[in-house]
Amino acid sequence: MAHEHSCVERIHEILRKFFDGDESLVNRWLNSPTSALGGYVPQALIDGGNAEMVCNALEAAYGGGVCS
Repeated sequence: MAHEHSCVERIHEILRKFFDGDESLVNRWLNSPTSALGGYVPQALIDGGNAEMVCNALEAAYGGGVCS
């Protein structure tokens, strides 16, 4: 569970940086289907215990690393 929590924190960190701190854009991204995740809604994946999948996709695209 601690790992899942750190992934969620990293997701928010990357998105806040990408969206210049605009929480409304962060929330919009989290709650919209995205092609980077095969059309899935990121928040639904997070809620389903798959935060690492979301984190890894963001790291690969914007963060330069891998959540682990």
